[in-house]
Amino acid sequence: MSILPFPEKNQLKRDRILKKCVTALRESEHPLVSLTTLLSLCGDEAPDLSESELHTWLEELDEILIVDQDAEDAPVIFTTFLKINNQEGLHAMLKERTPSPEQLMEMVRSGLGKLRESLMTALADATLKKDHKKIKEIENMLERNRIIEETFLDFFG
Repeated sequence: MSILPFPEKNQLKRDRILKKCVTALRESEHPLVSLTTLLSLCGDEAPDLSESELHTWLEELDEILIVDQDAEDAPVIFTTFLKINNQEGLHAMLKERTPSPEQLMEMVRSGLGKLRESLMTALADATLKKDHKKIKEIENMLERNRIIEETFLDFFG
């Protein structure tokens, strides 16, 4: 019979934080969750934990994929989804929740649709306020969104 050394208090804390993160990644609506969000979920456990430290810890887990939009080797479809949904920074995802190509396409389509709806709402608001500068800006964004949607549909079907 061997006696295992009792884990240090910091190791127990780290394990609790990682368990919270994995649970959050498993239960989130979308597979990609920002590290900022995960950090806020762990705030009570470790108010002094930095995003950089959490990033390092999460990278050590084989079941987690870290998506860095700014990295040259970042999966294009994930970075496109994050950009369309106006999400910045590092994101984590459980590898078991990696969407199928069909699910990814639907996520991107949905994101483009939500962006279009938000722009239409902003356009209506700017029109009511007779803010001609904002109207022109939003119309330009709507046109870019339309082109992206058409390109996406042409390319991915």
